Amino acid sequence: MKATRPLILAALVAAGLLSMSGCATTSQNKETDISTLMETRKGYVEAVSTADVELYVSLWDENAVRMAPNAPAIVGREAIGAMIAKQFPLFTREMETFVDELIYAGDYIIIRGHYTVKMTPKSGGTPILVDGKNLTVWKRQNDGSWRAYIDCFNSNTP
Repeated sequence: MKATRPLILAALVAAGLLSMSGCATTSQNKETDISTLMETRKGYVEAVSTADVELYVSLWDENAVRMAPNAPAIVGREAIGAMIAKQFPLFTREMETFVDELIYAGDYIIIRGHYTVKMTPKSGGTPILVDGKNLTVWKRQNDGSWRAYIDCFNSNTP
């Protein structure tokens, strides 16, 4: 029995890699998936720009991980929502996001990109201009929609 465990583990790893490679996905499904994801990303920018907590939270997988600079990872949609509900009221934001590279892997899409955001304190004061980079793993949901699963970002400005 012990001798078969490595074989079973190797088979599971190989099956996982094949499923992530998108081998069974047609190019038509790939185009549809990418198009659907790009629409979802527009919702992300809208949520940030309008401080819409409900929309923002809806764009995250239930088990999502958000890794912001200089802070511990936030795990789970509920925790991400609680954090953003505290942050959104502090600033008015104008945001743009850009895709530098997209990797399609069946039920996952990985985007390496960059962003700009102008954050104006609602209490008054000088706007903060930020440009940064991000790496986001998007995960297909059971209903075919896409949700942010792992998001890591940082700023190019202090």
